Amino acid sequence: MQKPLLRILSSDEEKRAASALGGEHPLVRSLARERVRAVQVAITLVPVLFGIAGVLRHDLRAPVVLGAAALVELALLATFLAVRGQAREHARELIAAGRERLPLHVVDRERRTLASSRTRRQLARSLERHLRDADRWESMFPRTRPLVDVRRLRFAKRETKDVVTRLRSQSASVRGVAAVFQLLTDSRSSPLFRGEEHELRVELARIAELLDPVPAHSESVDDERLAA
Repeated sequence: MQKPLLRILSSDEEKRAASALGGEHPLVRSLARERVRAVQVAITLVPVLFGIAGVLRHDLRAPVVLGAAALVELALLATFLAVRGQAREHARELIAAGRERLPLHVVDRERRTLASSRTRRQLARSLERHLRDADRWESMFPRTRPLVDVRRLRFAKRETKDVVTRLRSQSASVRGVAAVFQLLTDSRSSPLFRGEEHELRVELARIAELLDPVPAHSESVDDERLAA
């Protein structure tokens, strides 16, 4: 089994993703960018190490070399982390679409994160906090309001509480948890931030159904379909 660093530097994951999803899928492109940035970070680490060695030898030019190399390294690291975050986002989208069994490390890693009780509790608390903010929106000082307008939740209290209850269940499905994550973070298409109140109620009801545990038989059928 490849170690995480070697896996990132290798193109194997990217090839598997392209085979399963097609070369133009956003996840494939994110994995390719992630690998390129990882290689750049590794290469830039060399002058950083030389700069550190020069400083230890009291070379007068070493601090300049080290400072310049360190700035480039930090910029590359920031870009790498941003691209890695995009890959995780695309993996969550696949999980929310019911493709959590794809044989990809990035999908498996995100699936395990979403399956953790810590993640489910955090999402449940976020929904509850948004619901409280929606209820007292008009009485809140503008500076204390959340950055996003969550007032639509006032018209979907029952559906929101149902989702919170199911999130706290130990048997909540990973697909449903991924859908909650998207609802809370996808500012481009989530009905929590855009659209009409009835669209939010419909989406919350759909997510509540997704959170119901999937029967073992259904999972085995899905696995066979994906492997075919």
